[in-house]
Amino acid sequence: MRRLVLALFLVATPLFAHHGKDFLFVESYEVPHPHTFFGVTSEQYLLREHAFREELSVLTGLSDRFAVEVHAHLEKGSGLQAIAPAVHVHLFDNAALHGAISAEYEIGRHGEGNNATTRLILGRMIGEGAVVANIGATRSHEEGTNGIYAIGYRSDLESARGWGIEAQGDLQRDAEHEIVGAAYLQLGERLTLKLGAGAIVGNGSPQKVLRSGFVWRF
Repeated sequence: MRRLVLALFLVATPLFAHHGKDFLFVESYEVPHPHTFFGVTSEQYLLREHAFREELSVLTGLSDRFAVEVHAHLEKGSGLQAIAPAVHVHLFDNAALHGAISAEYEIGRHGEGNNATTRLILGRMIGEGAVVANIGATRSHEEGTNGIYAIGYRSDLESARGWGIEAQGDLQRDAEHEIVGAAYLQLGERLTLKLGAGAIVGNGSPQKVLRSGFVWRF
């Protein structure tokens, strides 16, 4: 009887929403199921500068391999800085590797220029967890084209509790790199919480950084 009740519960209310937002800032190779909608947040707080940055977005799956997203980028004291539509395309799966691409066009406000970013996303399962790497480029009128990277490990993609480590930065000399340890928590059927703490290093003295993120399935 207990197994029957559990099976009926899982069929009626799936615990783990499929959204592809598995990390704090590393892009995942998965996309949401078609016709599902998610509200996504990403927060960064720099302790030394007391700077707070917020990213709010709405994400939806259009097909098994294609999703679209619209971001709003905000900063403490400055308000809305940019609007950025984005697309995510799942490319392939095999026993050893998963692949996807994403592209984003950031439309700046308050005199800020526009930026275009593309990423190749590759992931490999390791037991119940995964390593995911992003490699790409961002282009702006002011700074030209710069290479970027992000890489992350998450211990378990399906459990309600997991931990991981993530890093990102520019592929150029004297660039800054952000490295955080993270915890990933599934809080019920619809809500995912992600928390991280670490440092930004590589240009001057290290700066402590806090990260958070929420994913809510409508």
